[in-house]
Amino acid sequence: MDTKTNSLSARRSAMPLSGRRQVSSAYTWLGMGALVIGLVTGLASQARAIPNNPVSATGYASDMVKAYRDCDPGLASDVTQNAFFPRPACPPPALSSLTCLFSTSGKGKVKMRVLPSGDVSYKLKMKKLDLACEGEQLDFVVKYQQTNDDCSGGTACTAVNTELILGSCTVSSGNCTINSRFNTDSTANFGGPAFASGLETSLAMDGCGLFLGNELAFRCGIYIP
Repeated sequence: MDTKTNSLSARRSAMPLSGRRQVSSAYTWLGMGALVIGLVTGLASQARAIPNNPVSATGYASDMVKAYRDCDPGLASDVTQNAFFPRPACPPPALSSLTCLFSTSGKGKVKMRVLPSGDVSYKLKMKKLDLACEGEQLDFVVKYQQTNDDCSGGTACTAVNTELILGSCTVSSGNCTINSRFNTDSTANFGGPAFASGLETSLAMDGCGLFLGNELAFRCGIYIP
C-alpha cells in the first residue's frame, strides 16, 4: 500500500511516535451502528451545554473480528441472498492482512471505561493468534466523533472526526494485551492529554481496530455463527 497522504498518516509523520511503525488509515472504517455507546465524561451536576446527553454512558465494549477489505460498490459483481435485505457484494472476501490471523480458537475483546478524572481507561486482549503473528507489533487505533464545551470561550462544538493512535503490543505466545489510558497514550504519542473532566465530552465511536504496519488486521465487531 502506498497511500500515506491521509490525515492520520500526516499527523504521524509530523509528530514523533517513539519509533513506532507508520499506520495508514487507507481502509474505510465501518460505522458502529447499533453498537455505538457514547463515552460521556464530565460532572453530572454541572449545567449541560451539550444538547441531549444521556444521564450516564461511561462504558464501551466490543469483541474483535478479522478485518476484510471493503467492497467497492462500483466493483460489486454479486448480491447477498437475503430476500429482505439484499446487498451488493464482492466475491471472494479479501483479508486486509494475511500476516496476522486468528488460530482456530483465537478471539479478542476491548473494554473502555470513563474515570472520575475524565480520562478513559481501556483494556484490549487478543488471544491465540496464529504463529505468523508471533513477534509482530499491533497498534490500537480508534476513530470517534467528539462533542464538548472545548471551543472558543467554552462554547459547545463538534470536532471533525478523529483517529487516535493509542497503545501497541507485541504478540507473544499467541497473545497480545494492552492495558492503558487514552491520556497516557495521547501524551506519549502527541505531547498532551486528549481529554479532561468538566467539558461534557461525548465520544461516538466510529470504529476501532488493530493495525499491523499499514494493514488493518483486526477490527471491533461481532461474529454471528
